[in-house]
Amino acid sequence: MRNTLKSNHTALQGQKEGGLMASGNKATNKRELNLRPLNTRNQKERKEIAKMGAEASNKKQKEKKLLKDSLLLLLETDRGQEMMCTALLERAKTGDTKAFEVIRDTIGQKPIDKSEFSGKIELPNITITK
Repeated sequence: MRNTLKSNHTALQGQKEGGLMASGNKATNKRELNLRPLNTRNQKERKEIAKMGAEASNKKQKEKKLLKDSLLLLLETDRGQEMMCTALLERAKTGDTKAFEVIRDTIGQKPIDKSEFSGKIELPNITITK
């Protein structure tokens, strides 16, 4: 019994120091205590948060644009296209059906999804004939 009390006390001590705070019966993470909805913050705090979000978004967009431009530059070279086609063919040879479909569609052999109807459909108050 004494060991149990001691271990419980040590666990509570660790929670207080390590990030979990006891509040009544509910343990709450310290980081969650800092979370507040924007509508409870003053205008200066909201502007700072919006500015940080805009900066992060702009940075991510620049990274995506750089990646896209780099890939387009590689594809413009004959060697880049040749390497990509070779890799695609190798994957298709190993049984990758998606690679096969890409090759088939690229060379213009994609089957046409076409449904034809001939006949007569009768519904109450509606007749469709072709």
